[in-house]
Amino acid sequence: MHDKRFWNYNITLHSQDHQHDDWAMYYGQYKFTVEMIFETAYRGSCTGIYLPILFLIRHTLELGYKTNLKFLNPLLKPEEQIEFKNDHNLSSLHEKFRQTVKKINISLNLKEEFIKEFEKHESKLNKFKQELHEIDSGSTTFRYPSTREGDPSIPAPVNINFINIKESFEESITVLTYTHDVIHNYLNREQ
Repeated sequence: MHDKRFWNYNITLHSQDHQHDDWAMYYGQYKFTVEMIFETAYRGSCTGIYLPILFLIRHTLELGYKTNLKFLNPLLKPEEQIEFKNDHNLSSLHEKFRQTVKKINISLNLKEEFIKEFEKHESKLNKFKQELHEIDSGSTTFRYPSTREGDPSIPAPVNINFINIKESFEESITVLTYTHDVIHNYLNREQ
């Protein structure tokens, strides 16, 4: 009989099945981890692990934006594509994501229902992104206790309700999870 630990706890990084450049895989794994943590914390408490949870949530949003930009940029002309590689600012990434979808909508003439649905979900994402961005604009607050200058990374008390965070995460992440799939499915049907 085989030891289950061999199958459940061993992974080969950068193998054919686990490509390092697979943005959707990275996004999906972070999203799944946040969901698992919420499910586990729901039965207990998350007050002892709030910084890693907040970092993972924030990083999941960043990966979601970048995954969409990676998949959607090729649908635009090269001069219209938006650079995002060294951008860690959620507000900037959100705007790049929004503008990319708007450009695709104009160039491909997507159905009106799509853009209405996108805007509905995008507004929830924008609100949630803004809440996180106000606390951690550069992806360091939840990782380090002080800034590069030595100041406290969280200078004043901030009250956070994790039930609200969980619900906002679940509502807002939909647009990052499905936008590029919906656009690609639409294009496949039109061909």
